[in-house]
Amino acid sequence: MRAVSRCIVSAIVILMIAGGSTCINQVNDRGRKPRLLITADTTVSVKDTILLHARTWAEGSRAVTYRWRVDGRTASPDSDSVFVLYFGITDTGRHSVTVIGYGELGVPSDPETVHVAVLLNPPMLRMLTRDTTIFANDSLVI
Repeated sequence: MRAVSRCIVSAIVILMIAGGSTCINQVNDRGRKPRLLITADTTVSVKDTILLHARTWAEGSRAVTYRWRVDGRTASPDSDSVFVLYFGITDTGRHSVTVIGYGELGVPSDPETVHVAVLLNPPMLRMLTRDTTIFANDSLVI
């Protein structure tokens, strides 16, 4: 009976050592710093909505959550890899958008930044008809 129990204990110890080593490798892979790629610099007009996209590019460095910052202010603390931006009439100028990806164990990536130039492009109108003379009480359809 003692010989059987020693064999069982030995088998459990071997399984624990083998399983522990596999577990350590998984933790090391999950604990690697994510490496990100982000959308290229771009130019938009006011009242435009754009999508910025970040993705992981290195084997074994998966980002789980992303933190987006616009001009140094946190815009989206825990989001996914796609970030939607809308620029209003007062947002003209150059803006920097920075993203940091966080791995499964919270290990942050190096920050990646894209610059967005927002231009005030006035609307353009083109008349489809020639000059017309109208008189009082007439209607003109343009």
